[in-house]
Amino acid sequence: MFLLFLQCSFFYSKAQISFIENKGQWHEDVLFKANMHGGNLFLEENGFTYLFYENEALHEFHESKQMPDSIKMHSLKVRFKDGQVPTAVEKYDEGQGVYNYFIGNKKSKWASGCKSYSRIILKNVYPNVDFEFYENGGNLKYNFI
Repeated sequence: MFLLFLQCSFFYSKAQISFIENKGQWHEDVLFKANMHGGNLFLEENGFTYLFYENEALHEFHESKQMPDSIKMHSLKVRFKDGQVPTAVEKYDEGQGVYNYFIGNKKSKWASGCKSYSRIILKNVYPNVDFEFYENGGNLKYNFI
């Protein structure tokens, strides 16, 4: 059921998805963040989290600079049951350019030169089992290897 949900959720979006490295600009549990149409994916050591939001309301806020009464959001956390912290993180297919985050007054949360990748492998999340997340044709895919 979850695989069906994952495939349907991203079927309509053909924009390339990349995984941006965390250099302190997000919560310490986050390894990479991927921006998707209508949401974000946060790849973490022990699983991943989807954050979906009402895309139209957020777009209107950015256009008008006026905060709406509410923006509907929901999240879904997926954890590796009885998994372990990966022994290594492998990054493949580095994107062109970098991302910079200079938002707010806390310099400790600023980050520059953040690279992006189209494929991430978390090594040994289970004994001799790796977890791969990647973009393929604008779709988000994952495998246990």
